[in-house]
Amino acid sequence: MIDHLAAIGYSGARAGTKGVNPPDFPDSLRGDFDVYNGENSIYYPAFSDVLKAYVDDAIAKGGWAIREFHGVQDTSWETVPTTDYEAHLDYIKAKVDAAELWVDTPSTVGHYRFARQYCNTPTVDGGTLTFVEPSAQCLANATPLSVLIQTELDAAVLSATQNGKAVKVQRLAEKRYLVDMNPSQGRVVLHGE
Repeated sequence: MIDHLAAIGYSGARAGTKGVNPPDFPDSLRGDFDVYNGENSIYYPAFSDVLKAYVDDAIAKGGWAIREFHGVQDTSWETVPTTDYEAHLDYIKAKVDAAELWVDTPSTVGHYRFARQYCNTPTVDGGTLTFVEPSAQCLANATPLSVLIQTELDAAVLSATQNGKAVKVQRLAEKRYLVDMNPSQGRVVLHGE
């Protein structure tokens, strides 16, 4: 079934075993996962909050996690209570806001992982970052990549453009920023204030 999905263009799925996917997972169609509730989670009984434990494990390992739910306080199998689900979402949002966690679809995560492998690291010349000519594998997975930027001077505001369009920049700490840039879209110019 997974081979069929790949043949018709799917690029991400939950079809692995229970656990956290390593950062260099080999196949985005066979993503590992964890199931909510009791004996179905690999974190039970060691952790009372299996939702939080899976997030923390993924962050600690720098890996990719897929959470499996069947329903939220409904009549489906092993549903999560609304209060637990809301607390889980609040916890995830706090981790995202702290730049410790990124949340997206299996397809997007798969493209990102393989773009990291095939698209090289940009070179820096002053305030300009440039990727080498992208390979076919890079182009097949091209998606914005987060690049850590360390500046010599601290800029209260750092902005960036690629092909004349603004790209996302997030300040992490003094002189440290994350810049999202697509390796297939040409050079990125940084502007500090």
